Amino acid sequence: MKHSVYGHGRTLRKARENVEQGLALIGVTAPVTITVQTPEMEKLRAARAASDAALREAVEALALRRTTLRDIAEVTQTPTAEVKRLLADNLEDRNYDEREDPS
Repeated sequence: MKHSVYGHGRTLRKARENVEQGLALIGVTAPVTITVQTPEMEKLRAARAASDAALREAVEALALRRTTLRDIAEVTQTPTAEVKRLLADNLEDRNYDEREDPS
């Protein structure tokens, strides 16, 4: 569940504590995540999302060409465990799409 609230503090830790205290007053106890909203941070998040998408596409394309996990990891400069996770996620997504497709 998300609650949009405002808090304040000299540091992110203090602001998080302030928000947690405010939520506790209304009976909500949950971890608080503070997301900084500036044009620069939005640009950074977009760049990271684009990089993640490009990595997923590259891993999938290389796997379709029967490239070994070790080689995929090397050329993408990604740990082998992450390559395995991306391939598993891709397979899971594809299986989900096939279940949803009525044709």
